[in-house]
Amino acid sequence: MFIAELFEDTHETEDVLVIYPGRYQPFHKGHFAVYNRLVKLYGRDRVFIATSNKVEPPRSPFSFSDKAQFMALTGVHLDRVVESSQPYRAIEIVGQYDPARTRLIFAVSEKDMAEDPRFSSWVKKDGTPAYFQPMPRDNQPMATLDHHAYILTVPTVEFTVLGKPMQSATEIRALFAASDANTQKRIVQDLFGGYNDAVMAIMQHKLAGV
Repeated sequence: MFIAELFEDTHETEDVLVIYPGRYQPFHKGHFAVYNRLVKLYGRDRVFIATSNKVEPPRSPFSFSDKAQFMALTGVHLDRVVESSQPYRAIEIVGQYDPARTRLIFAVSEKDMAEDPRFSSWVKKDGTPAYFQPMPRDNQPMATLDHHAYILTVPTVEFTVLGKPMQSATEIRALFAASDANTQKRIVQDLFGGYNDAVMAIMQHKLAGV
């Protein structure tokens, strides 16, 4: 899927809140491409990134502060980034909006949709609709967040590091840890679309023990 196909249908953006949640271990320019598309479609002031401060190496080595620096390097303005203990609920963001007037959308990657059991069914055990529902198509009406939130499935955007396609965050972390310092600089540049010493230091400390 091409990123331009993310939204074949667009809904009225008035009173819409869009949250792009994730672990982001690390956030990278593929994530930024999705975020940027959401901003273009829904407007900068309606789109937030939600991520936690959970640090559990080796799978989750980066803190919220680390991830915020990665996001800034890719081009995300940090007033759009919110620390949330539960990014797929993001009450720190949602609680600031009128539940009877706001239509809530969570942008979730194809990978997370496939792996996360919370998205395995849109129906409760009693047969009634679950709180999370798939994004309506063809401009069908959306309920406000006091009734439902909507899941917009977004593709995993392919990109390369050192000329090779990256398939997972685990692969990225392993590649960085196994590389020499000069190669690590090239990885940072490829991963984030830019370079600075602070991000390099975080990556080396958390992934290579430097």
